[in-house]
Amino acid sequence: MRTQQDKINRYNANKRYYLKEENKKQKREYMKAYSKRPSVVARNKEKYSYANYKENLVKQNERENQEKLKNFVVEITNDLLHSENTTRFTNYNNGGQ
Repeated sequence: MRTQQDKINRYNANKRYYLKEENKKQKREYMKAYSKRPSVVARNKEKYSYANYKENLVKQNERENQEKLKNFVVEITNDLLHSENTTRFTNYNNGGQ
């Protein structure tokens, strides 16, 4: 396991390495070849498909609706409790009727 200083040293070494133009070029070429691999193409197609995007939007919308419903129920419950306490308080002042 690397220490924090080892991580910093590796970060700085990588940074120095990719400052050189020939290393930047080598990395660009590698990444172009990597992005054309069938496994990478399939993974990206699945990850960025419209069906997944739509499914995530639906899930997010459902979560938001559930949260709104919870807040509404809490608000109604608080209003009912407030009205009950108000009635009890006014009846107490009227002689406990």
